[in-house]
Amino acid sequence: MAGRDPDEGERAGSGLEVFYDLIFVVLFSVAGVQLADYLADGKVFVAVVGYVLVSFSAIWAWINFAWFASAFDTDDPWFRLSVLVQMIGVSVMAVGVPQ
Repeated sequence: MAGRDPDEGERAGSGLEVFYDLIFVVLFSVAGVQLADYLADGKVFVAVVGYVLVSFSAIWAWINFAWFASAFDTDDPWFRLSVLVQMIGVSVMAVGVPQ
C-alpha cells in the first residue's frame, strides 16, 4: 500500500467514508440512549463512566481511521478491505453496548 500524493488537491469523501461515518453515528446514538436510560434510573456514575468509555473507544477508532485515510487513501482493494475490517470492528462495538 503506497501513500497518497502529498501534492494532491482537495478531495471529497468517498461513499465508503460516508458509510463509515454513519456507523459512528449509530454507535454514538446507542451510547446516548444508554446514557439517558441510566440517568433516568438515577445511576449517574454508571451512566457517565459507561458513556465515557464507549465514546473514548469510538473516538480513538475514528481518529486512527482519519489518520490512516489521510496518509494511505489510494482507493485500491487493499485500502477498501482494511476499511471494511475497521467498519466491522466499530459495528461490533455498537452492537456490544448493552441495553
